[in-house]
Amino acid sequence: MKKLVFASLFFIGLVFSNNISAQNSTDQDLQFKIEKDTLTITILDKTIKTGEILIYKTFGDEKINTDFFNNPIKIYIGDWEKSWYHIKLDYGLVSQFRHLFI
Repeated sequence: MKKLVFASLFFIGLVFSNNISAQNSTDQDLQFKIEKDTLTITILDKTIKTGEILIYKTFGDEKINTDFFNNPIKIYIGDWEKSWYHIKLDYGLVSQFRHLFI
């Protein structure tokens, strides 16, 4: 029984490991900061300066779909409603997906 509970908790942790809901959060590749009306996304590999970013809301409400030319990336979010947003970053040979509650 203990093994089943542990395995269930481990699986749940894996499923939710890419969800980010803190005001300031860092994982192994990306850092997210929300200050007032600005979301700042920093790619921790300082050699990366360009790429593509896509941010959309849970039900397909696309907020941003564009190239970026600076690292960190600063995005005005003052008029966004509180919700989960899905973030896709493509840079170098890497694609990153994250879920962020704003």
